[in-house]
Amino acid sequence: MIYSDFLRPLMPELVNLLKTHVKKHAIKFNLKLEATYNRPNVPNSSENRAFKTSAVELYPHSDIRTIVERAYIKLMKEKDDYSGRGSGFSLESIDGLLLAVYKYTPLGGSSYIELPTYIDRKRGTINPQNTDQECFKWAILARHAANNVSDKYKYCVGENYRKHEDKYNFEGITSPTPLSDINKFEKNNKNVSINVYGLEKKFQIPKLPRYEVYPLRVVDEEKPNHFDLLLVTDGENSHYVYISNFSRLVRRQKTKHAERVVFCKRCFTSFDDRRHKYKLSGQEALTQHKLICGEHTPILPEMPKEGDCTEFKAWNKTQRHPIVGHDTKAIKVIPNSEEKFTSFTKYVTNTFSMRFIDTFRFMASGLSTLAKNLVTPGLENFRETAKHFVAGDMPLVTQKGVYPYEYTDSWERLDEERLPSKRSFYSTLKETGIKEEDFEHAKLVWNHFGCTTLGEYSDLYLKIDVLLLADVFENFRDVCMRAYNLDAAHYFTAPGLSFDAMLKFTGQKLQLLDDYEMLLMFENGLRGGLVQASKRYAKANNAKTPDYDETKEKSWIVYQDCNNLYGWAMSQYMPYGGFNWVEPTLNGLDDLNDTSPIGRVYEVDVTYPQKLHDKHNDLPFLPNSGIPRGSKVRKLMATFETKKNYVIHYRNLQQAIKNGLKVEKVHRVIQFNQSDWLAKYIELNTELRKRAKNEFEKDFFKLMNNAVFGKTMQSKRKEMKMELVSCERRLQKLINKCTFKHCTNYNENLNAVTPNLT
Repeated sequence: MIYSDFLRPLMPELVNLLKTHVKKHAIKFNLKLEATYNRPNVPNSSENRAFKTSAVELYPHSDIRTIVERAYIKLMKEKDDYSGRGSGFSLESIDGLLLAVYKYTPLGGSSYIELPTYIDRKRGTINPQNTDQECFKWAILARHAANNVSDKYKYCVGENYRKHEDKYNFEGITSPTPLSDINKFEKNNKNVSINVYGLEKKFQIPKLPRYEVYPLRVVDEEKPNHFDLLLVTDGENSHYVYISNFSRLVRRQKTKHAERVVFCKRCFTSFDDRRHKYKLSGQEALTQHKLICGEHTPILPEMPKEGDCTEFKAWNKTQRHPIVGHDTKAIKVIPNSEEKFTSFTKYVTNTFSMRFIDTFRFMASGLSTLAKNLVTPGLENFRETAKHFVAGDMPLVTQKGVYPYEYTDSWERLDEERLPSKRSFYSTLKETGIKEEDFEHAKLVWNHFGCTTLGEYSDLYLKIDVLLLADVFENFRDVCMRAYNLDAAHYFTAPGLSFDAMLKFTGQKLQLLDDYEMLLMFENGLRGGLVQASKRYAKANNAKTPDYDETKEKSWIVYQDCNNLYGWAMSQYMPYGGFNWVEPTLNGLDDLNDTSPIGRVYEVDVTYPQKLHDKHNDLPFLPNSGIPRGSKVRKLMATFETKKNYVIHYRNLQQAIKNGLKVEKVHRVIQFNQSDWLAKYIELNTELRKRAKNEFEKDFFKLMNNAVFGKTMQSKRKEMKMELVSCERRLQKLINKCTFKHCTNYNENLNAVTPNLT
């Protein structure tokens, strides 16, 4: 079954359900499409996937069918984005569609709210003093009403506003006006586009509080008649304000430059008119910036300060303690999704809390395999288990047991007085039963410990499991202390541990990027995995092959397999600081080699000469990201097309030029200091891997190399915020916010609220 065949028949039922709910009060809803994916021909590779939409407001007068159709389109985009990431998974089954409905107390613009003094004195807004619920309309008309009138009258809603009402079509716009109605207003007025910004209070003790503007809704393309609005709130009320001068409103928030500046309205990056030696300025710089920034979700980036570096400072993590403490005053989570958490911290008292971490984030193997790695003739690695069992028990409790999970489907089962049959251990999830030797082991455990009910066997099974995992992790902590003198219990994941181990071992200071333009350029150089249809058949022609044809050119087939690619790449010269813009030319490119103390990244336009097409057809240089004809999914493709604003490392550019490609234009160049500072850490783990005592240690030390690469590629844009809420009033407040995305209900008193990132 394909997704459209599954979703289409559900449309009438969805629409009717939403109509029933919205009769009572305004609501927000989102859809969650659940499916199972697997890797073809890979046993036990099935994984659950969920594709979700952000919450959308609905009112009694809303066109529900159209809104649901839009939600379907967003679900399909989520699915396409997942399919396009090259996971190798194929759809196995569609498991269901979940409709989540939330009571919504609209936070739409309503009656007049006075602006904070900090914002008002910037003189960048016009705040209509309306007495009705139509502040959205008055904010739009404020642009016209304020022309050629004194300050005394431009804020007062009267005839000066009403005489301009016929300039725009306000049909179907609700008052108070939620953000979702702005789409309708833009459709009513084809030449109009609207951005909306929020206001966040920042405290500066002992100074007066200051406020930061942040994007709530930013259009991809500004129309000729464009408006910027500010949505301010006061408790349960909110109010639209017309932004008459965007630069004045946000200038002090982002720059101390006193002269004219222009701003990107998606990220608030500023560009002044000063002539810069090696980069664009003013409107020209903004135009170039939008080419990359426009591909990202509008955010307010917080960049490091100039000169900030990251280096190893966590010397407290070199100390091993029986219990690793962490102070907090609430339940805090680090989520991967609503179902999976990297960690959660539970508050106990004002001075004590417990942090739970996922050991699988360090040791990506099953407990059975990990326990086998600890087995020695004397079983001395099972220190925790030995505290709870006598020597005669140890051979039975130092291996993972088996349990009839699906058979135990009621409390009555636990009172059964015999071990279930072997067939009762069958798992429909894995589509397999247990081996005869595992069943014999279960019988030995039952008899040896004198179990009289399945409940007693269950308690014993859980006790052994917990102790085995404790021993596995304690031995893992030993490995980390010996190798890096770092305690793994201080960390959330192996990549986090690896990055600190690298910083500690190398002693290298790494300068952080403080220029958002540089960050965008580097991000634009990230491309992912190549997608191509390779030529599968090649025929050699030489004296050692059958059917050798002397009249044709000689050719050979050579099989090559390169290993340790990550290790080799990370042992090369790499940046560590000194990032700056330099002259955008190719001058000096030929002077650079693989071990030069400086390196460069170029943004260039490159053409592929026709004469090279046949020669390079198997694997063209410079793969580029794009959407192929007939597809909706962005892919990395090696083509002969002209590359515009292509971001490339100097070594790759040298290789391309050497093989005949032509650089038509150089837009920008970032220069940096470089060395092989990471090589000795790579060599350390390579040597530790050679001395590994078991397969787990081999895989772990390989991961400790590869994870450094993954950590440097970690994107803040993909992080997820989540708040666990047990208070009903707090939950309703979060649902009412414009930034509300969706909510996961765990039980009657606990919900996880996910907002959109700003």
